[in-house]
Amino acid sequence: MTPSGTSASSAPDHAVDLRMGAVCMVGAALSYVVLYTCARALSGRCDWRLTALVRTAANFALMVAWARARGIPLRFSTPRLLWLRSGAGAASLLFAFYALPLLPVADSLTLSNTAPLWIAVLASIFLGERAGPSVWGAIAVGFAGVVIMERPQLEAGLLPVGAALLGAFCAAVAMLGLRRMRGVDPVAIVAHFAGFGMCAVLAVALPQASAIVHSVRQGPATWFLLAGVGLSGTAAQLLITRAYALAPAARNAPIGFAEIGFGALVDRVFFHRVFTGSSLFGMALVLLPAGWLLASARPAKVLQSPFGA
Repeated sequence: MTPSGTSASSAPDHAVDLRMGAVCMVGAALSYVVLYTCARALSGRCDWRLTALVRTAANFALMVAWARARGIPLRFSTPRLLWLRSGAGAASLLFAFYALPLLPVADSLTLSNTAPLWIAVLASIFLGERAGPSVWGAIAVGFAGVVIMERPQLEAGLLPVGAALLGAFCAAVAMLGLRRMRGVDPVAIVAHFAGFGMCAVLAVALPQASAIVHSVRQGPATWFLLAGVGLSGTAAQLLITRAYALAPAARNAPIGFAEIGFGALVDRVFFHRVFTGSSLFGMALVLLPAGWLLASARPAKVLQSPFGA
C-alpha cells in the first residue's frame, strides 16, 4: 500500500519518524482489512456496485475537502496522463469490488498485492527497465504462488480470481503512470481518481439501477456495513498518506503486508475458513517475491496499490 496518487518517495530527513510511520501503516492495514471484510459481508445484502459507489463517494468527498482546506487546485482538464491514470485506477477498482464479495478476505488482499509483480513486468516491457534473472525469477515464483493458493477457487470458477488479478494489473498501470506525473499535487491526483472512479461506477450501475436498488436487503446490518466501507476506506487513505509523510517508502511498504495476516484472522474467526497447507504456502510464494521487489526497488519506484480498493 502506498498513498494514493503518490510515487512513494522517501520522506524528508526532518520529517522521519519511523515508529509513528509504522503505527500509521499498521492502522492503514487494519482499515483496509475492515473495508475488505465489510465488502465480503455485504455479499447477498447488496450489489457490489453500490459498495463501490459508497467507497468512491467517501474518498472523493474527503479529497475535495482536503484540497480546499490546503488551497490545492483540482485539475479536471489536463494533463492527459492524469485521465489515463485515473482510468486505469477506476478499472482496477471495478475489478476489485466485483471480486471482493466472491473471494475470502485474505485471498483478495493477497491478489491485490501482486501489483508489484505486474509493475516489474510492465516496466521491463514498456519503460525499458532492465530486469535481471532474479527479478524474472521472483515474478515467476509469485504467480506460481497465485496458482497454488487459488487452486480451490479456480476449480469453482475462474472469474473472481481473474477479476482480482486484472484489478492488480490495472493498479500497476496506474502506478507506472505516476512516474511521469510532474507538477500535480498528490491530493489533486487522488481527487481526480476518486471522482473518475465514482463516475465509472455510476456508468456501470445506471443501466441496472432499479435492480440494484431492489436487491438491497434492508436492515441495520446492511447500512452498518456500507458505513464501514466508507469510513474504513477514508481512514485508510488518511493513515497511509500520513505514514508515507513520516517514514521512507522502502520501510513502510513491506509493513503493509500485515494486512494479509489480519485478513487471514478475519477469515478464520468470522467466516470459519480452514486454511490448507497449500493455500498458506501459495500466499507465502506471492508475498515474499512482492516484498523483495518492493524492498529492493529504488525509493522513487516503491509502488503499490493506488487506492487500496
